[in-house]
Amino acid sequence: MIISRQNLSDIIRYSSVIFDHSRIVNDNRTRELVVLDDGNVKEQDFVCTWSDSTCDKCQYQRDEFEDKVSNKIEIVNGEFRHVVNVPLDIDGEKWFFQLMTCISNVISDANFKGDNIVELFDKYNKQLYMDSLTDIYNRRYYEEKLLNLETANGAAMLDIDNFKMVNDTYGHKIGDYVLKAIASVIKDNIRNSDAAVRYGGDEFFILFWNIPKDVLRLKLEKILECIRQIQVPEYPELKISASIGFVHRVDLTEKLLVDADTNLYKAKAVKDCLVTNR
Repeated sequence: MIISRQNLSDIIRYSSVIFDHSRIVNDNRTRELVVLDDGNVKEQDFVCTWSDSTCDKCQYQRDEFEDKVSNKIEIVNGEFRHVVNVPLDIDGEKWFFQLMTCISNVISDANFKGDNIVELFDKYNKQLYMDSLTDIYNRRYYEEKLLNLETANGAAMLDIDNFKMVNDTYGHKIGDYVLKAIASVIKDNIRNSDAAVRYGGDEFFILFWNIPKDVLRLKLEKILECIRQIQVPEYPELKISASIGFVHRVDLTEKLLVDADTNLYKAKAVKDCLVTNR
């Protein structure tokens, strides 16, 4: 992320809504940037205020040379913490934006015996990476787990046709019903080895591994057909459809998404269809 020091006060203010603490430190953990009450930025010697002692397994120590967003769970002074590490380019210099929130309340009633702690963290990771409405992966999972992969050989972007009309005419409750129904259709028609992501409001991204092109097309055609069959309680006149753009080749996930999205744009001009490259 590339920013200037002038933007830091807004970024820190917004982060305080979600996280308990934040700090901006350099890549050798000697300096930090502090936003003063008047909005000006001061650079000073780094002093860790998150713990009263040096942490042997400090999140920062593990991630200081990583150039991607990362998440860790730490135990410091008996307190469970979720720490996010975000690399920043501030006026051409390398810094790290670290955000921390206490999650002890999430696990305070847990009985840490056997595999219970593993189950607990699995539950927390699900909360972190799953879309609460549709129960498929969220945008955060895409950005942190899928974005930089170069192993998939198929990708599709799906957009619900006329979804704004559905919300405006029938209300957001029905809109949510449609979103959940389409997510369920997607899950029912892909393999456990594939990944479905709610990428935006009514956009879904699907990533496939080791799939022949003809099989990919058949799966996506079946998804469109199942979406056409969705029935909305109390509104039998409401017909649901979607448009899909897809690509088939081995490439970086980010590039697959861009090309699938380009094909989706073409599909949306027609609606209720598939579009891919020749």
